[in-house]
Amino acid sequence: MATMVRWCTGSLVWVDRTGREEPLSREKLTTVLGWYEVDGWEAGCDRCVELIQFGGRGHSLVVHANDEKVVMAFGLEKPVFRIAVNTMATLGAIGMTTKIMPSLTLGSGGIGGAITGDNVTVYHLFNVKNLAYEAVPPPEAALRPGSVPAGPGRAPDPQHVAKIVEEVTREILKA
Repeated sequence: MATMVRWCTGSLVWVDRTGREEPLSREKLTTVLGWYEVDGWEAGCDRCVELIQFGGRGHSLVVHANDEKVVMAFGLEKPVFRIAVNTMATLGAIGMTTKIMPSLTLGSGGIGGAITGDNVTVYHLFNVKNLAYEAVPPPEAALRPGSVPAGPGRAPDPQHVAKIVEEVTREILKA
């Protein structure tokens, strides 16, 4: 385990806590690497979640492991949109070594406060107007009168809607 004493070898700094009091526990746009040592991969998962919750929700994660169980635990359980496996963080996240859509702008998705979790590309930057004709007919059930609650000539009965709203409201107020 790392000690409370900080020491540095080149641009590698051993740290042992996460949060405001530890500036190296958040994203750094520099060559300095904050290094954590923990006892076992489960403790690594816990530390990883702490780091993500503090400064990287939705962003990116890199895991180096040979055990597929460990890789899947990191890949499925962490609140990020890019998980690179056994590659360099910088080049993996931007798509150079992972075949993720290449980009230098990495979206953090809704959980990170952004609109997309994708690597933002030129396709996200232009507005496209769609003029879409029906290419596939709707299901036959949707064409039967009364089968669809709304639509041309099939608007819902206002009294029926009011009854449903009242029922839902009563249920909510019970809770």
